[in-house]
Amino acid sequence: MGKSAHPGQPFRRLAVMLGLPPETPLMQIQAAYIEAKENGTAHPPRILDRADAPCKQNMWVGDQIDLNKIPAPLAHDGDGGRYLQTAGLNITQTPDGRWTNWSTNRAVSSTPRP
Repeated sequence: MGKSAHPGQPFRRLAVMLGLPPETPLMQIQAAYIEAKENGTAHPPRILDRADAPCKQNMWVGDQIDLNKIPAPLAHDGDGGRYLQTAGLNITQTPDGRWTNWSTNRAVSSTPRP
């Protein structure tokens, strides 16, 4: 997890993830993490109804799907398309399950539909 872009709060995301104030210093974040792990007092998940989940607010299905709507960069003039994924982990497996490949690849959109 990278540092926060907020000046003076470099570990803001870690702090908030643990239910701490955003300005919590790293050593206090570390102590809270260790305590939660050892005592089983981890910050409980917030269960949402599907209709209220932020990740479900903008959904495209069927003919609504258009990858050109996603703000993906065209990094260089000679690129084959716009990069939807620049450092993604892909895990693929052969149909018979005998081989699994883990790789880091870039994903380029070549058409508006998947």
